[in-house]
Amino acid sequence: MIGWYALFGIVALVAVAWLGLRVQPAPFPAYTASATPIATVPLPAGLPAPVERFYRTIYGEQIPVITSAVVTGRAVVGPVPGFPKFPARFRFIHEAGYNYRHYIEATWFGLPILRVNETYLDGKSLQELPWARVQNDPKADQGANLGMWSESMWFPAVFLTDPRVR
Repeated sequence: MIGWYALFGIVALVAVAWLGLRVQPAPFPAYTASATPIATVPLPAGLPAPVERFYRTIYGEQIPVITSAVVTGRAVVGPVPGFPKFPARFRFIHEAGYNYRHYIEATWFGLPILRVNETYLDGKSLQELPWARVQNDPKADQGANLGMWSESMWFPAVFLTDPRVR
């Protein structure tokens, strides 16, 4: 008789855990910083045909000069391989091509249970994770720099307007 109660308890516990992973977190509040007018530059001449076609399709003849961007959304994250994935929300703030901040919350029943706060400022990375703080690590700095440029795909105009991109 006790075996059935234990089995029922385990099934109920698994069901509650599963349900908690199905609840999406509320989105972050709207970002309230005021937007500045966006300057534009003409589409550069001499681009390879596929590149020109891409930028012309996305932006037309005028390319915006993006200096900062805020990307906010929801996702599913799996911080530990082989374990269930958690619903999450995130906000990434970029000073295009220079610095960023990542803030991510993994949730259960919509409540934050795991927070990640990562910054890349002046070529230095700082990762504040629930299980560690990573700082003053040249490999982490290099990885953050690569990550910053890969995330610039959200605002690809930077690849034409930043003089450091060749």
